[in-house]
Amino acid sequence: YDLEFINVSTLDDTVTLTVLEDNYLNFNFMKDIESRVYNIKNEFTLKKVDDTYKIVNYNKVQDFYVMITDVYDGGGASRLKEIEGEYLDLINEKLEDDREDYQQFLNGTGIETKTCDHSYDRDKALEHALKWVDDRDPDWLEFSSNCQNFASQVLYSGGIPMDYYGSASEYLQWKLYSGSYNENQVAQGYVYTWTYVPYFYTYAKDNTGYGLCADVDVNLYYAEAGDVIHVGTTGPTRHALVVIGDYKVDGKTVDILVNSNTVDLENYPISAYSYPYLSLIKVYGWNE
Repeated sequence: YDLEFINVSTLDDTVTLTVLEDNYLNFNFMKDIESRVYNIKNEFTLKKVDDTYKIVNYNKVQDFYVMITDVYDGGGASRLKEIEGEYLDLINEKLEDDREDYQQFLNGTGIETKTCDHSYDRDKALEHALKWVDDRDPDWLEFSSNCQNFASQVLYSGGIPMDYYGSASEYLQWKLYSGSYNENQVAQGYVYTWTYVPYFYTYAKDNTGYGLCADVDVNLYYAEAGDVIHVGTTGPTRHALVVIGDYKVDGKTVDILVNSNTVDLENYPISAYSYPYLSLIKVYGWNE
């Protein structure tokens, strides 16, 4: 772990500390690869009680915690126990689906590919995903929630052109030319499909004309470098990840490795991602 204290503020008998955390992990099943997580924001609120400061509030912007805060609205320990049970049920369902997907993958079934006018340059896409995982490319705008923006940059680096055709309100445009929001069919401004996970999913699913040629909810084990994975608590709408490769044991794929921005993940196995919902967005190329 590396910890960086970035803010300390005091008000009367209350102190607020903001700490950025980087951590480095070696998962037991792939000890030869170091996974890294950067810029995890921790915020502590401490209040003086008698002659001692005690933690009265703590918030951590990391998936394990966000999963709880997404669905918890009070109720104490009994409600937290219910949430635990609900998640375990979802994870067990997910494991069953994973087993079926893996068997289809081994059999070479469970996927329908698309033919596009132009192919996707996965090498260029991967280059961007590796270079900017724990930094921000100065050639692009940065957002506080940067995950889908990062994923969109990766696709663009792989040759997918911006698309200002179609209705922006139906999420059929995909562009970021500047920092001004612009729904018009012009090469100006940006639209939310570039930056917002659910809207990009709709674009990838529904776009049939010019621009991105992709498919959604594809068997995870067919993921390749440059593809995008969406994950979430109540649906795959919370966070965007970029596939950088897979991890093999005895020649067989056993996990998918991802990079991401916001909480910056590097060489992270998707199996260690605790969100119960997941969607692979398979990128094939683009159409004229």
